[in-house]
Amino acid sequence: MPKAAKRGAHRKRRERSPLPGMLLHQDGSTHEWGTGTTLDLIVTMDDATNEHYSMFFVDEEGTQSSFRVCER
Repeated sequence: MPKAAKRGAHRKRRERSPLPGMLLHQDGSTHEWGTGTTLDLIVTMDDATNEHYSMFFVDEEGTQSSFRVCER
């Protein structure tokens, strides 16, 4: 089988952060939940441990939903 083409620089794997809490990821994904309800699921997780710090639903992802994690 021929070797696959190399991926771009933005797709290279990187080492995980060595300390918990050093780097957090936040992602928002739109899904249809239940009976036709479309909501965004906002997830904040730790890069080092994959621990999930928060998960909640919002009508639309935005600045307020990003800062909501900081209030806690």
